[in-house]
Amino acid sequence: MSVMSPVSAVTSGRSFSLLSDLGVGQLEVQSVIDDPIKRSVVAAAYRGEIEAASIEPADWIAREMTVSDEFVKLGLEEFSRDQVSFASKGVVGPNARFIPGGLTLEILFLILYEWNKVEENPKVKLYRTPNEEWWHRDRTVESIPTEAGTLVCDFRQAMTPTDMAGRPFSLNMDEQTAWSKEQGSSGLTSAEQLIYLFIRSVVERQLPLWANGYARCRNACGSDYSLGVDWCTGGGFGVSYWGRSSRDWCLGAVPEVFMALGA
Repeated sequence: MSVMSPVSAVTSGRSFSLLSDLGVGQLEVQSVIDDPIKRSVVAAAYRGEIEAASIEPADWIAREMTVSDEFVKLGLEEFSRDQVSFASKGVVGPNARFIPGGLTLEILFLILYEWNKVEENPKVKLYRTPNEEWWHRDRTVESIPTEAGTLVCDFRQAMTPTDMAGRPFSLNMDEQTAWSKEQGSSGLTSAEQLIYLFIRSVVERQLPLWANGYARCRNACGSDYSLGVDWCTGGGFGVSYWGRSSRDWCLGAVPEVFMALGA
């Protein structure tokens, strides 16, 4: 019985064709097979644990338009290729992602509603019945439609404490805003931006943006509260509100690192 060599197994068919397109030949593949350190790095890349430090504009545009195709399937409009191409000029790495303008809570939840048409094991289970969210009826909720541009977020680090104090958890809104600015951002993300990033994480990685917990956002809800985006593997996904002075061990935040088109 003939046995396929490791090189043949790795480089057979479409896989080798893709590697060849990247300028990787059999010698390079064999070196990965022979070197345990290189093998571990490649395995980590397959698991999504590491990403390239840089990305070529053409590759970034291709990735964004591929994501756009997935959003179109879920009922959103296609990304403007002209806007994506323009945005690529300011891209600083693979963690930068195009965000179209005009996205609202209502529009973004249409994607979540589409996923919840599946009765069993929806991709992102909703905490409440579709179209019965409290924020639909509350006129004090501040709407912050998205602006076209790029959002920078390392999906592997979102809602991860940055020090032994556990920040950004157990902080009030002013403290979380100050923490966000320490990370090089302009402040907290809006609920619209954060839901978009959460959906993108699911589309790109088949993983939620964070494991469990609540992320405070900058949207006001009346004079004393702000919105939060909630995700719990048991309860589901939703939007909540938190007192501006509230501190909670499960209430974190995600910094807004955003560059508008033409900025």
